[in-house]
This record gives sequence, C-alpha cells and structure tokens, in this order.
Amino acid sequence: MVIPSLQPALKKTPVKRSMKAKSQMRVAAGAVTAAMAAVNHVISEIVEAAAAAAAGAHTIQAEHLRAAVLGDDDLATALRDWFGADGKNHTASAPVPTPGTNTVSLELSGDARARLTGTRMELLEDITLYAAEVSRKDRRVTIQAGDVVAAVRLFLKGGLRERTLHNVREALKGK
Repeated sequence: MVIPSLQPALKKTPVKRSMKAKSQMRVAAGAVTAAMAAVNHVISEIVEAAAAAAAGAHTIQAEHLRAAVLGDDDLATALRDWFGADGKNHTASAPVPTPGTNTVSLELSGDARARLTGTRMELLEDITLYAAEVSRKDRRVTIQAGDVVAAVRLFLKGGLRERTLHNVREALKGK
C-alpha cells in the first residue's frame, strides 16, 4: 500500500531495472572463475605479443604494445576496437621475459591502467553475455564453464565486436 503523501515523490523516482529483470540466467561458480581466467588470458596474449615485438630490447616500450594491438594476427584484430585504432595512451615499461617463460610484469601509466581495467571489465561482461547465450541455446538455465570456453572461441573469431544481444544471438545461430 502506498501512502498518498508519498505518491508524487514515487512518481518522480526512476525505476531501476534489476539484473534479474534482464536475465534469469544463473552462473555456476566455476563459470565466473573460467570467465576471469579467459579475460586474463586475452590480456596476457597482448602482453606476450608486446614482448615478442620488443625482441632484442631490454624493456617493452609503448610502440611495442601498439604493435601487439595493431598487428595483423587474429587476436590483435579482435582486440583492436578495445584499445583504439591508434594505440595511444598505452605506455609500458617492463623487462622482456627470458626465453622459456610466459609471464611479463607489465607496468602501465595511470591512464593506460584505467583503460586496461575498463577493457578487462568489458571483456568479462561480453564473454559472460556470450556464455549466457550459449547456455540458453542449449535450453539450460545455468552458465557452465564449458559455455565460457565456447564464448571465448566466438570472441577470438571477432564476434565480440558486435556488442548487441541481437547480434550475439545471430552469431550463435548454426554454431
């Protein structure tokens, strides 16, 4: 029951739609971990590509990171939109990894770090969206880790650049 004196105020208050209203999907515990691991893997691929571009140098410079993002390989093509076509605002300074190691400690400027963090969250959101659609296609109500794997495969093909639910569903047809 609404108190009459509060009705004008309630009418002016915008109604916030909950995530539940947008989707009834439930996420399995392992799927969240898998999604985060997928995002971290994609970011790591960029860093490793930057290290390869810096071969022979002692540190990874901004141009090496740009080369990794703007390269012609499939991963760079899929990620180009997230980092900007010009690769600006991405500065890096880190030791080039020794042969046989797969880890690089990457230090970014404040602006680049904020942008990378934002990109990471966008990747996580979109990979989760893809995973939800994969599970929905299989008529399940829970996102499983395997759905995340399928979502990442779609992402690496470049489908993640289509940032609407309609296009996601279209991309999944016939997969």
